[in-house]
Amino acid sequence: MQERRRRLRERQEHERQEVRRRQQAQKAALTDLDSAVARLDDARSAVAASVARAAEVFPSTEALAELTPFDVREVRAYQRLHRRAEAAAAPESAPVG
Repeated sequence: MQERRRRLRERQEHERQEVRRRQQAQKAALTDLDSAVARLDDARSAVAASVARAAEVFPSTEALAELTPFDVREVRAYQRLHRRAEAAAAPESAPVG
């Protein structure tokens, strides 16, 4: 009887450890994923800023698109993304009155 209880306790403890190990692995995977998404967002913002700056010095988005891996629609989309990011980063003007 005691042997059976001991084995049951050991099995339960082993199962608890396995659940903890799985939870830790899942938490680590989610942390890695969050970090990768943040890096991707940063890279996308950097590309958008570079495309927007390039669009300012080229005579047209078509001219820029001819020399880059982006088509005209992508260039314009990156310009919009950059404008939105700048607008979000700009401090709100204080209401007058």
